[in-house]
Amino acid sequence: MKKSYFFALLTFISLTVNSLHAQLAITGGTGNGELFLGFQNQAGTGPGASTDVVLDLGSYNNFLNQGSTISQSGFASLITRLTPGMNAIYGTGWMTNGNISWGIIGRVNPATNGDTINTIYASVLSGGTAWDRASPAAQGGISTKVASFVSKYTTDYNNSQFTSGGSAGSTNGGIVMGISDVNSWTSFNNYRGTSFGSFNGGIDALTTQSLDLYKLAPGSGAGMLMTSLSLTAVPEPSSYALIILSAVVIGGLLCSRQQRLEVSSSLSPRESA
Repeated sequence: MKKSYFFALLTFISLTVNSLHAQLAITGGTGNGELFLGFQNQAGTGPGASTDVVLDLGSYNNFLNQGSTISQSGFASLITRLTPGMNAIYGTGWMTNGNISWGIIGRVNPATNGDTINTIYASVLSGGTAWDRASPAAQGGISTKVASFVSKYTTDYNNSQFTSGGSAGSTNGGIVMGISDVNSWTSFNNYRGTSFGSFNGGIDALTTQSLDLYKLAPGSGAGMLMTSLSLTAVPEPSSYALIILSAVVIGGLLCSRQQRLEVSSSLSPRESA
């Protein structure tokens, strides 16, 4: 293997891992065109009963995979990084005990990334009825509520209300909110109730269930299904990079050894002496 190819591959791996880490960092963004992932203890008892955990996923476009859907592998990597902080709040069985629910919301105002003003992104339990689109004015009302929630998120971000192990710009953890706080995740999102004043039945699912994410441009008819997501943790991108790097190094060493053997075998006894 030529050195130039080897170092080019190392550079590619490094850039890929750094790019994924940058996408999944805790940010205190403006909320415009961004998706927010929220968790709550819908059972109301047990660990974390008074606590919401929220993460700004960043722009929907950050998670595009081949131009059409959010990458499940990238999302699963995010969940892996979020898990230590979630364990500290909701207990180690939070992903499977049926007490914790999760949902995704986002809004566009002003227009950005090709989305018109007051476009809404909202999740629903996988297989559930698609959310209907509404008039610009009606979706503007939803957008206003989401903006109030985002303002709360930003305040808590600026006050360093992070989960265990989290920090500004970190690739681990999320933001902690009290469920009784004004404009908290729970205040806008009642499990199996009404979310953000408009989504009857709620945007949440239990952590043992999957979510469908819909894009709702102002108008009429059903929204557009963008992707389906589940809370499945996987090895981080850096782990995959180490595996790939190990394979490359071993392959390079074997190739180099083979070349030396071929050169050695081609020499005459006198030449080899």
